Amino acid sequence: MLHRETLALPVSSTVPLNPDGRVPPITISLKAGDKLAPDWHLASFPRTEFSNQLLRNPSDTREQFSAIVTAPTNQRFPRVIMNRLWHRYLGWSIVEPIDDWGSVGDVDSRLLDWLERDFVMAGYDLKHAARSIFLSQVYQSERNSIRQTIQATCKWSCTPQIVRRATY
Repeated sequence: MLHRETLALPVSSTVPLNPDGRVPPITISLKAGDKLAPDWHLASFPRTEFSNQLLRNPSDTREQFSAIVTAPTNQRFPRVIMNRLWHRYLGWSIVEPIDDWGSVGDVDSRLLDWLERDFVMAGYDLKHAARSIFLSQVYQSERNSIRQTIQATCKWSCTPQIVRRATY
C-alpha cells in the first residue's frame, strides 16, 4: 500500500473459520488472494481549505488523508498519540480507556492539552514527544511516589502498572 500498488491479500492475513460452527466475532469480507487497491475512502472526513493548500498532488488520496489527520482543526489525532505515548512510558494513561475515546466524559485535560500543543508545535515529532515525557517530573520521580500519587487521585479502583525506566 505504501508503494501505491495493488496487493493480493496473503493467506496469513485471513481469519480461519471455527470448526465447531461458532460464528466469529468479526465479519469476514475478504478472502486470501483478493486484490486490494491502494485507495483511501475519504468521503466521511471533513475537508478544510488549509489541508488542500498543503498538498503537492491534490489527487493523491494518501496525501489528502495525511493533510486531514494533521490539520490544525483535528485535535483528536495528537491527543490520542500523546495519550498512548504517556501510557507506553509511564504505564497508565491520561484518558481511560485508552482505546475508547467515544465514551470519554469530562477529563481534566490540562496535561493532555499541553502535550498535544507541544507535539503539534514540534511538527508531530515522536522523538521530541518522548523527550518531553522523559524530562517531566512525573517520569523522573520515584516509582513509589508515582504509584501513591496515582492511587490517591485515581477515580477508579485501579492499580496501574508502572513501566520501569531504562537506566544507563
